[in-house]
Amino acid sequence: MWHKTKDEVPQAHGEYKNEHYPQIPCLVYGKLSTGTGYGVRYWNVTEQCWDDEECDDYECSKDAIEKWAYLDDLIPNKKQ
Repeated sequence: MWHKTKDEVPQAHGEYKNEHYPQIPCLVYGKLSTGTGYGVRYWNVTEQCWDDEECDDYECSKDAIEKWAYLDDLIPNKKQ
């Protein structure tokens, strides 16, 4: 379920695949503006960076996050 950022970044799939400016919700672990730890952040496919929890501002660079998981994968019984 967890992916290492050094190996891969989130890919647009499902409902995110055809959007003009896809941002993919993920649970992340790394150096966030709130300190090192876990948080929900959005992978900005276009800019190749992490956006904040409100999905509207730059949070950190790709390398600030050590690992991530698709938020959709963590929600039980979510329709695909």
